Amino acid sequence: MKVRTIIAVLVLLLNSRVLADDLLAGDARKLWLVRPAESGETSDVFYKELGVSWRVSARNQTKVPVAAVADGDALHLFYADRQHVIVNALGDMRVAANLPGDFLAVCSGENFGGLEKDQSAVFVLVRRDEPPKPPFSTTQPTTAAATTQPQPATPAPRECLYRATGNDWTPVAWGPVAPDDAPAPDAPVYLAILKGQLYQLMHREGKSSVQPSLLRRYSPARNGQAGWDVIHTFPAEQFPVGMAAVKNRLLVVHRTGEETTTTAPTKFSLAITRYAPDSKVPFTTQPITRNQKDVTWPADASPRVSRLGDQLAILRQDGKTIYFTLCSPSGALGEPENVTEELQSMPDTAWASDLYNYFLLGVVILIGVGMFFRRFRQPPKPFLLPKNLIPGNLFKRLLAALVDFLPLYFLSGIFFLPTNLNLDAVQQMIEHPETAPPSLLVATIYTIILSQGLYIVYGTIMDLRYGATPGKMLLRLRSVNENGRKPNFREAVLRNFTKAIELSMLVSPMAWLMMIFVLLPLLTRNRQRLGDMIARTAVVERRSLPTPPSIPTGKNDESTN
Repeated sequence: MKVRTIIAVLVLLLNSRVLADDLLAGDARKLWLVRPAESGETSDVFYKELGVSWRVSARNQTKVPVAAVADGDALHLFYADRQHVIVNALGDMRVAANLPGDFLAVCSGENFGGLEKDQSAVFVLVRRDEPPKPPFSTTQPTTAAATTQPQPATPAPRECLYRATGNDWTPVAWGPVAPDDAPAPDAPVYLAILKGQLYQLMHREGKSSVQPSLLRRYSPARNGQAGWDVIHTFPAEQFPVGMAAVKNRLLVVHRTGEETTTTAPTKFSLAITRYAPDSKVPFTTQPITRNQKDVTWPADASPRVSRLGDQLAILRQDGKTIYFTLCSPSGALGEPENVTEELQSMPDTAWASDLYNYFLLGVVILIGVGMFFRRFRQPPKPFLLPKNLIPGNLFKRLLAALVDFLPLYFLSGIFFLPTNLNLDAVQQMIEHPETAPPSLLVATIYTIILSQGLYIVYGTIMDLRYGATPGKMLLRLRSVNENGRKPNFREAVLRNFTKAIELSMLVSPMAWLMMIFVLLPLLTRNRQRLGDMIARTAVVERRSLPTPPSIPTGKNDESTN
């Protein structure tokens, strides 16, 4: 073998660690990107869908994972200490069962490992010194080597395949690893499931410095034998960088066409080897091109390959900048997108959500302080309005609230919402908040915080001064306490600040809780909402209030005399 080829592959193995912590994982729905911080101690999780820009799922995760795999709307993260964490698009994280061995490879797929038709699951290949504990999957028996050969005194390393089942791992198959079948220490191992069969792509470790890559298919027990069958051997100079199952084909992306100096490679090309099991010519190779022209990549590009929909997603590095490109199964490469620039300019939706939570927390604390000073030395009497006062009509109260709040919301939107915002974008954000642009989500959260803040402060001031907001004045309503007078400072604060809690239900994932607050005025005697019950106030019809006595003038007095 040529010396320059050996040097090129050795450099490839070293460079494969440049982006070792930048993980790309995708499937038919989403593409996920896990990026470590410069310190290497925390990581951020982003995702995108076809035709949609990148979104933030989670920031500043306390650890950096070593592998990731997408499965539907969830991303499975695996760490060096065998920990397994599941995260969704909203950043909700769940700690699952630890890996049962040292991580080798992971994939997700359907109709394999005991799954029913069209069921999908995550499969992980680990290495361990002991066989897994039964029970095994009934559809994927253990290997013959595990059941017929005597166990050595010193346990040999074993490759064990597991399936994620709920919060646990179910063993699917296992068997000893032959010394010649071990993957190279610095080379990745890829798994993919195509038409209910499991495939493995690995760069084999051997006595020589350079070994060919093998594409192997897992074979269940048949005639007393089970294990991996080699179905294709790649030339040593074709170093694999990724594998994915797309449209009933297995796509293997590998480096090829190395341009080297006397010491190291300077550029390389990428090619796709397509495997179609049912075709007369199962293996075909096509170079990756853009506009039907060859594309070369710098030696330190370290591409990452995954799937997004029916296309391949390729991530490459150029210095400190990473670029994202879509590639069709035929090898047609799209235009690159500067991911680093997009992610750096992306507003932090998590911080905006936290800010809103802090806002609500402050409101709750203020309400708690107000209720503390409202303590009764004796059990309070039931709230009763003076007999002549009539509780306000609920429909009129709803209209009054809209008259008061909507102008404040639109005024707040002038400061934060984009001027070209259309109703379709708003509807899309309401129905699918995980697909909304981060800038729009952040602007909406800031608008909600400002408008609610203005609403409760403005309502408090108006209740203190006039006993009614402009909306109530327009619809001839008034806010009163149990004495029939306008609320004092503490009562005005309590009845208005609880409006933030009620409004927050409309923008929370549990909006159905708003029904509880809607039902309160229907069930209470004086049609009190939550804030009125806490403050011991009520909204009444203005016509039922007693008319203040007129003050006699001096002229009337003189005429009388």
